[in-house]
Amino acid sequence: MKIAAGLILGLGLILSGWTAPAKMPYIQLKSGEVLEVNVLRLLDAEGDLEFEDKDGKFILSRRFYDYAVTAFPDDVVAADKLFESKQTVKAIDSFTELAKKYRYLGWEYYCLYKRMQGLIELNRDREALDAGETLRDGENVASQEQHYFWLCRNLMIDIYLKQGKSDKALMLLREQQQCQDWDIAAGAYNRQGDILLEQQHVDEALLQYMRPVVMFDREVAGREYSLRQVVKLFKERKDKRGELFATMLDKEYPESKSQKK
Repeated sequence: MKIAAGLILGLGLILSGWTAPAKMPYIQLKSGEVLEVNVLRLLDAEGDLEFEDKDGKFILSRRFYDYAVTAFPDDVVAADKLFESKQTVKAIDSFTELAKKYRYLGWEYYCLYKRMQGLIELNRDREALDAGETLRDGENVASQEQHYFWLCRNLMIDIYLKQGKSDKALMLLREQQQCQDWDIAAGAYNRQGDILLEQQHVDEALLQYMRPVVMFDREVAGREYSLRQVVKLFKERKDKRGELFATMLDKEYPESKSQKK
């Protein structure tokens, strides 16, 4: 077996010009290049990988890659089916182990998200929060891991709001507003607006709803809701700007206008 400690320099596997492949499995190297492979396995708990490609079998040290992604694992599919068959406790136990197994293979946060969902379903909110606290990073990971990182944070926000801890929920929402997933960011602005509106802080709520309207394209999930809230709050104040934003709403989301009719 060849050792990939000097993979980039010694084996001529410089992949300049590559973009992230649609096909899995693959490895995102620290050099910025992407290595598409045929077989990918976790070698040890430190994150060293074993992979196979057209040139043979290799070992890659954790220090040489940012993240790796394997195809959606069969045992994760099996754990999902436990949820579908209402075997929630077994599913939670399974996803607890699978999160460890796939920590370096692109599906840790998916497994963590599913585990948290199960715990919340059983009213084990404290354990779900503890699970959420194990989240390490939402940036230097594969795109689907980023997505599930923020979904895990959403579950934590739900629990904090249920517990009446709006200060902690708002702290997480402000972090979400800075993420690069615009759907998540828009949703965070809206949720903060909803919290502030419930607290009768109408001016502050209006500001939160305005941000997705100004910052994001019409295709971003949650932006239509933002715009509707802006229209509603201005009209409640009998502010003429409500008509301006109502015109914008009808123009940018005509399908909603026709549904109302």
